[in-house]
Amino acid sequence: TLPDNIADFKSLEFLDISNNLFSSSLPLGIGELRSLQNLSLAGNNFSGPIPDSISEMASIKSLDLSRNSFSGMLPVTLTKTTSLVSLNLSHNGFTGKVPKGFELIPALEKLDLHGNMLEGNLDVVFMLLSSASYVDLSENMLSSSDSKKKFLPRISESIKHLNLSHNKLTGSLASGAAEPVFENLKVLDFSYNQLH
Repeated sequence: TLPDNIADFKSLEFLDISNNLFSSSLPLGIGELRSLQNLSLAGNNFSGPIPDSISEMASIKSLDLSRNSFSGMLPVTLTKTTSLVSLNLSHNGFTGKVPKGFELIPALEKLDLHGNMLEGNLDVVFMLLSSASYVDLSENMLSSSDSKKKFLPRISESIKHLNLSHNKLTGSLASGAAEPVFENLKVLDFSYNQLH
């Protein structure tokens, strides 16, 4: 268990306790670590929701909570962590919709939410405006807004790696448009959907 007084570690810039046997939920005071730039809790058994206070980490650049037992909805406040470069919440039990606003994080390079139970429509605004180069939303329950149309009209030129496999996406992949849509992609995985 992380100590309740973790907020007392005010000068901490790097905290990695990955691949241990930590459990319980995150203490609310974790958001008071305002000097923290890199936090990795990956590969433990933390559970419960992510506290909204996590957005108060003003300096956070890399946040890795992957391979735990976190649950509940992703807090909208995550999109307010404007210094974030890498966010990995993969292999947890998150449900509900992906919050809107990740495209507004100017420095975001990696967004990895794969292996959860996220649902709702794929956010085409994020796909169009994101500055991220690595986006993995695979192994969720994401769907398309209109199965009769092209499921992804355009994507940001920043995105080089896009994995949307193992979802419930429907619609057409062909655009019929003159402009190249996926010209900057290096990795593209749409497997295990219902595209045509």
